[in-house]
Amino acid sequence: MIAPGSFVAVIDDEQLNADTTAGVVSDASLKPVVISRDAGQFPSVSDLLEMVQSARCEAVICDHRLSTKGLAQFTGAQFVSQLYQQHIPAVLLSTFAAIDKDDSIRRYRSEIPLVMARSELAPESLVKGLEYCRDELEGHVAPERQPWRTLVRIVDVLHDVNQGVVDAVLHNWNPNSAVRFPLEVVDNPEVASALQADFSGELRVFARVNIGCRDESELFFGGFEVAPEPDVEALGT
Repeated sequence: MIAPGSFVAVIDDEQLNADTTAGVVSDASLKPVVISRDAGQFPSVSDLLEMVQSARCEAVICDHRLSTKGLAQFTGAQFVSQLYQQHIPAVLLSTFAAIDKDDSIRRYRSEIPLVMARSELAPESLVKGLEYCRDELEGHVAPERQPWRTLVRIVDVLHDVNQGVVDAVLHNWNPNSAVRFPLEVVDNPEVASALQADFSGELRVFARVNIGCRDESELFFGGFEVAPEPDVEALGT
């Protein structure tokens, strides 16, 4: 339980946003510890984690884009995923979730229980969100966060100067809409090799996906497997 009086780190490279969020934390009967530009710069995730731990913070609310004003050289999503591994409940806060959800957020989404829009931030929603994250860390995973082995039909792979992204259809979730995720999350070397620059056509694979989620932005992918080719002769009998 996130008890009244608990220290909550507020991480944001925009000082005004940090102060606004800190006010919501205070209104929730929690004690904000603001980490913004005045705190310096954080070249690595471990540097910021050390500051959070030294301040005895029991929870964190973190902005996603931390590099705009030079606070950190990594994203809030990357940091929240590290907090998840340390069993520290954290809510990812973003103004740009609709833009970043397919790439820089989805890359770490399996270890981000909750992404909250700034418009949703209020004392009650903050406390509920932190408790939601704490429940998952304690093993009480909500149905919408539970991954299931499901068939993924990959229809396109796009490459730019930085990375690749994959467009796929999940027939067990929404067969009428494609979903995009970073090529980087494909954790099977054989599948990843098949999706390199010479990819054309389509490929069917299995992956563990939280197909019980309510919104496409909540989807995450992992545990990729090569799917066997369909038995065409058997289908014709």
